[in-house]
Amino acid sequence: MSMFSMPTSFADFWERSKKTAPYIYTLGGALFISVGTFMYLSQERYIRSAVPVSLEVTDMVEGSEGGYAPEFVVLDGANEGRRYRGNTYINPPAHSIGDRVPGLINTDTGVIKSDRMIAQIKWMGSAAIVIGAISAIGGLGYGLYRRNRLKSK
Repeated sequence: MSMFSMPTSFADFWERSKKTAPYIYTLGGALFISVGTFMYLSQERYIRSAVPVSLEVTDMVEGSEGGYAPEFVVLDGANEGRRYRGNTYINPPAHSIGDRVPGLINTDTGVIKSDRMIAQIKWMGSAAIVIGAISAIGGLGYGLYRRNRLKSK
């Protein structure tokens, strides 16, 4: 009997759903953990490869999904005057036009990010890791509970 065959009743559908729920929650949790870890570690890698600079926000670009990406100009150091418009869209916007903010520039790639944007991306990665861990632990726990309950019958 296939998991996706048409159920004959809601009760049948419910029983089949309870069998697959642990797998869905565990795999979904693992996916969230992976994405969150990637987000967090990519920012850590950027921090290690970048140089601190002072930045000014010269423009805010609205993305198609409603987020905002700032355009920065470097105010000091060897990269003074260098401009960068990133592809990291955040809503609500991290900055306003004219803000002077601390940030980092990776001189190899030319990528410029403000400290606040880095912190927001790391926070989102951390949140995804926590949500994924809760989902995976819940899925594993429910799966073990069902398995032990069925063995005792």
